[in-house]
Amino acid sequence: MIIYTWKIEELEWMHRASGLAKVVSTVKGRCEATQDDHTCWIPFTASLAAPEADSMVAYDDLTKSQVEGWVKTALGAEKVKSIEDSLATLIEEDLEDGIPRKHTSPAPWS
Repeated sequence: MIIYTWKIEELEWMHRASGLAKVVSTVKGRCEATQDDHTCWIPFTASLAAPEADSMVAYDDLTKSQVEGWVKTALGAEKVKSIEDSLATLIEEDLEDGIPRKHTSPAPWS
C-alpha cells in the first residue's frame, strides 16, 4: 500500500492584504509517496486566494492539516489525483521490474 504525505516546506505571506495582517498567499512543498522502504516525491506550488475577514486565521494559529487542506483545494481534486497517480506509477515501476532509475531527493541529514 502506498502512503501519500503532503509536506509543507514554505509559506509566502503578505504583510497586509485587504486590511488583514500576515496573509498566506503561496504554499510550496512536495507530495511524497512511500511503499515499503521506497519513497518518491513531486514538488508543488499552490497559490491561495485572499481570505474573507471573518474566515481569516492568524498566521501563528495555522495548523499543518489546515494548510494541507488549503493546498488541495487550491490545486483542485484533478491535480491532486494526477500528482498521486504519477507517484504511484513511479513507485510501481521501480518496485516491479527492479531496474534502477535515477531519482533525486534531499540529503539524508536535512
